[in-house]
Amino acid sequence: NIENLGALRTIIYNYAIAKAQDGEFVYRCDNTDPSKHTKENALFIENQLKSIGMTLDYSPSTGFNGQSLYQSERKHIYQRYIDDLLRKDCAIVEDTGAIKVIPEQLRHSSNRYIDWDDLILGAIRFPIESLHDFYITRSNGTPLFYLAAVADDNEMGITHILSGQDKISSLEYQIALRRMLDLPDVQHGHVPLALSPNGT
Repeated sequence: NIENLGALRTIIYNYAIAKAQDGEFVYRCDNTDPSKHTKENALFIENQLKSIGMTLDYSPSTGFNGQSLYQSERKHIYQRYIDDLLRKDCAIVEDTGAIKVIPEQLRHSSNRYIDWDDLILGAIRFPIESLHDFYITRSNGTPLFYLAAVADDNEMGITHILSGQDKISSLEYQIALRRMLDLPDVQHGHVPLALSPNGT
């Protein structure tokens, strides 16, 4: 199910900005852990969006140019990006089999910040020193969200993404991955959270 009103509002904003710019709206299933996000749930949400009048250009039921929009079925695509990071010595394979990114190259670059011009909040930047090592796969080889999201955005030509302001800190790591992989930037905007009267 769509978790809350705020999540639905953010989806509508993404849809509106896509259609206002004569673009395409992509609804994909971020199910790197398929035990938590099933195909049945994804299709249920898809039908919910269609029921309020949305025309989905690409969705789990249609796929994207012949490719699945379930992240759990795109591991062969993510492997190319993993191999690139390993080849550039930006990541290591631990004894457990998990793959961890060590952004040492970024820490020694001339740009001392992870920054972007947020569509809603304006200029945002994090000092590069705040960037910690982070995992992109589990020990069983399953890709984690940061890697899958960055790879999918690139593969699908995503240009604009609106998210809740609670997602700002995770974007730091996605931008770091884009830099290490020499991928084009995506325009991001972060909308205020929809809160109840008691602030929750």
